[in-house]
Amino acid sequence: MTPNAGRAACDVVIPARNAERYIAAAIDSILAQSHAASRIIIVNDQSTDHTVEAAAAFGHRVQIVDGAGRGSGSARNLGVRHSGSDLIAFLDADDVCHPDRLRLQMEALIGNPDVAMVFCDAEYTDASGRPTGALFTCPEYRREAFLGQLFERNRVLTTSVAMVRRYWFDAVGGFDEHLSPSEEYDLWLRLAGAGRVEHIAQSLVSYRLHDRNVSSNREALRLCERDTLNKHAVQDIRAALVATYGDPAQADLALSRVLFRMERYHEGETLLRSVDPGASDRARDRSVLRPAAR
Repeated sequence: MTPNAGRAACDVVIPARNAERYIAAAIDSILAQSHAASRIIIVNDQSTDHTVEAAAAFGHRVQIVDGAGRGSGSARNLGVRHSGSDLIAFLDADDVCHPDRLRLQMEALIGNPDVAMVFCDAEYTDASGRPTGALFTCPEYRREAFLGQLFERNRVLTTSVAMVRRYWFDAVGGFDEHLSPSEEYDLWLRLAGAGRVEHIAQSLVSYRLHDRNVSSNREALRLCERDTLNKHAVQDIRAALVATYGDPAQADLALSRVLFRMERYHEGETLLRSVDPGASDRARDRSVLRPAAR
């Protein structure tokens, strides 16, 4: 089986749980695209409000699928299984797309079968949708070095900025449903390790900030990020970082920081001191290297 690069069609998967306040704006933004989506798949993840009614008001223009209430990773996987397209864009129910998002991302994927994913920049808005003036960008993006850049930190704001090729999504196994709320970062790492990731340096999505954002739970994100990184062999992480930096010493410095995030503190400290013998003197306060006791 080989990737099908010729199909100019894209489905949009929107997981939704208790999103009645925002979902109409999300759907409207897809319907307003300069390149129409082939299908809009809403996965209702056991909502207890009027999310389904708000989505159903769009009639035949949306397909509503019932999720099992197991979280956004499970809901997105279910949406992809209901998709018939080679290209799939994700959008969270509280975000909105700019009109050219699908067209520009599809152009990056069509005809390039080795590209597994494309992501774009985003602007932040407040809960009512007003721009805050802040942007999430990735000016340091380098195509050949992106896997290493991802190991250093997640450089993709949200699934709402991502479009994937179905072939590669299936090849790496989709979202890991046991890693919420870090299943997105885990998928980006696997896609970047399997294929190519492209970046569009334009803000094509508005990311809504409100008190129910999953990303507001920093401790849960930190722990899931630790578990995500520990799915990868240290030698593979180092190889990606060498490709990023070119210089093995610089790669090892970066690797030591990744090891701290993996909570492999002894390995991280040992590696850091092997590269920078003065590190122990500058790190007498162990809180520099270890999280404070709770």
